[in-house]
Amino acid sequence: MDIPKDTSIAKIILPTGIATFILLIMGFFSPVFEILTYIAWYLGVTAIISQDRTTIEILADMIIIHRRFFGPVIINKKDITKIHSKQRSHHKYRGVWYLIMLIIAGYFIQDVFYGIQKYQMLQAPLEASIYLILAKFMSLYLILVLFFNLERRLEHPTLLAVETNNLHFGFYPDKPDELQKIFTNKAQESF
Repeated sequence: MDIPKDTSIAKIILPTGIATFILLIMGFFSPVFEILTYIAWYLGVTAIISQDRTTIEILADMIIIHRRFFGPVIINKKDITKIHSKQRSHHKYRGVWYLIMLIIAGYFIQDVFYGIQKYQMLQAPLEASIYLILAKFMSLYLILVLFFNLERRLEHPTLLAVETNNLHFGFYPDKPDELQKIFTNKAQESF
């Protein structure tokens, strides 16, 4: 589900970036902070995956979108001005998007293994090799998470757009016609 002008991803990335930066600076004084830097980064990126998973509860007069880490988003049915299905052009070109994702992921995987081999040839200390592996996998992990979130959107050919007086919401249901009927009905449902 997409909510334009939603700042929840920024609310995850910004504190994660700040914490990572502060811990990185403190890592000059103690190796414990270096490990905490990587843990903070991986937890922040993992939170992006969790944030993207939502559940929808449909009541007689409102639609409640439950999100992890942040409060629910409530859409009053009386505020809905338009509900319509849109064919997504991205879905037609998903093969190209998958190819781009594979090429970028392949580049990062190659970079990880090249860096590890280089450190082994230089006979770097084990501690430095471990930090290199953690650092190289940070960018690969972020790319894979972003690709996972993109792939979940690419697999659906239809977007169910719900417009209210001041916001627009995008849902990616398997059966958009059924969800559209449920949104317009007064029956109480939960997904």
